[in-house]
Amino acid sequence: MTALSLGVLLAASIVGSLRHSSSRIPTALVMLVVGTLVALLPHPAVATHIATTAESLGVYVVLFGIGEELQGSGSHPIAGRGLAIAGIGASLLGLGAFGAVLVSGVGAVRALAIALAAIPTSGALAATVLPLAHVPRGSRTSILQAAIGDDLVSLALLAAAPFVLPTGARPTSVVATVVAVVIALVLRQTGARAPRLLGALVVTATCAFGTSPALAGALAGALLHDLVPRAAVVTWSRRTLGLMFFATAGFVLGSLGPLWRMNVAVVVGLLVALAISRLGLYLLIARPDRWIAVGMLPRGEVTIAIATALRSVIGAAGGEALLAVVLLSTVAAVLAGHRLSRRPETGA
Repeated sequence: MTALSLGVLLAASIVGSLRHSSSRIPTALVMLVVGTLVALLPHPAVATHIATTAESLGVYVVLFGIGEELQGSGSHPIAGRGLAIAGIGASLLGLGAFGAVLVSGVGAVRALAIALAAIPTSGALAATVLPLAHVPRGSRTSILQAAIGDDLVSLALLAAAPFVLPTGARPTSVVATVVAVVIALVLRQTGARAPRLLGALVVTATCAFGTSPALAGALAGALLHDLVPRAAVVTWSRRTLGLMFFATAGFVLGSLGPLWRMNVAVVVGLLVALAISRLGLYLLIARPDRWIAVGMLPRGEVTIAIATALRSVIGAAGGEALLAVVLLSTVAAVLAGHRLSRRPETGA
């Protein structure tokens, strides 16, 4: 059954890579649902282990592309405005999510773990949603920078989590993050190929040991954006690996427990907290760029990674609830973007 389950996930990713990119529903979401359905098939623990490894590789590839896009537009993944948006958004959502989950009847420790997983915005899903929602290119840069800033904030919180949660995470992740960011900033302007290649390797190693393949991918993509082959087969392979991430993520999270054990009150509470935090984000820092609140709606790859790391604390129902939030928040971003694109630029 291991070969069957993984074979279905791979086949779905290949088919998804051929799907038209202008479809209303992001292909990544389709892969996420496919993964949860495959998880219903009987499969041994080794299948989940292999899928988790593929998930780590896939998230690196996905965020590598985002780093390329930002650097190609003249920006860098680590930016002051992006960190400011991320910090305020994370504070509002973290507090709101903790309160909402706590009120739903979940214990304080589990509520804290679920709130931590709900904080980061998905750079991968945002990059997919933004063109579908007709978000202006100038706003996309700020949104992607803020999404990567969310990863930094969440990584720091995850490193501090062992002091209050039985997570097993390593505090060295903060040190690794600092080293990676400094290296990326120093090498940002260099035109020499060898230093940037070496820098990308160091960034990848430090972030990998710091439990952040997502951040490693974004920074390495920014360093090597003009050195990556543009052949069609390379582009297709990267797209397939990126979709494989979402398929395997759905498989891993979906195997935490059956969907009917999901706590609906937790899902509703998280979505309400998310909506309120994005409105607060718009009022406090994003005005007059109304698109930032929409682009910062999707939860995604880092939420999935944290939910997987904290599965012993979050439990099966919590994992399924976070998976539902990833799906619903991304759909909400697409719908809100389409509605907003029909309004005049001066609209509220």
